[in-house]
Amino acid sequence: MVASPRKRLVCLAFAAIPTVMAPSGLTEAESGGNQQTTESVAPEDAHRRDELNAARQLAASGRIEAAASGYRRILTADPASFDAHFELALILISQQKLDEARGQLVDAVNLRPENGPAYIRLAQVALQLDDMVVAEKALTAARRIDPQEASVRYTLGRVYEKLGKDEP
Repeated sequence: MVASPRKRLVCLAFAAIPTVMAPSGLTEAESGGNQQTTESVAPEDAHRRDELNAARQLAASGRIEAAASGYRRILTADPASFDAHFELALILISQQKLDEARGQLVDAVNLRPENGPAYIRLAQVALQLDDMVVAEKALTAARRIDPQEASVRYTLGRVYEKLGKDEP
C-alpha cells in the first residue's frame, strides 16, 4: 500500500523527533551531555519516557492511529506532558482534525509558555479555522519569544491582512 503524501510527511516529521530523551526532556546535544542515567530516573518517569518514545516510533513508522492512541494514553496518566499534547496535535493537524488539534496546542502553550513552536502551530491552526483573534495572540506571544523567527512574521502578516490591520 502506498502512503498518501500527507501520511509520508507526518512519518518524516516524527522520524526527525529524537526518540531517546533525557529525563529533562532534552536530547543529549540539547542538554550539553549532562544527562542523568536511566538508573537515576524514577521508574514512573522512565515508563512515561518509554511510552512517549513508543508513540513517536509508531508515528514515524506510519501507524498514525496507534500513535494517537498512545499519546492519549500518556495524557490520561500525565495530563501535564507537553510533548504528548504537542505531538498529538501534529497528528491531528495531519488528519485535518483542527478543532481538536487547537485544544491540544492550547494545553501545550499553557504548559510551556516559553515554547515558540507551539505558539506558531497554534496560530497556524487558528488561521486555518479563521480564528484571527487566537492566531494574532499566539503569534504575538511567539514574536515576543523569538522576534527574528521568519515564520512568525510571515504568518502574522497573513493575520493582519485578514483583519485589515497594518502591521505595528
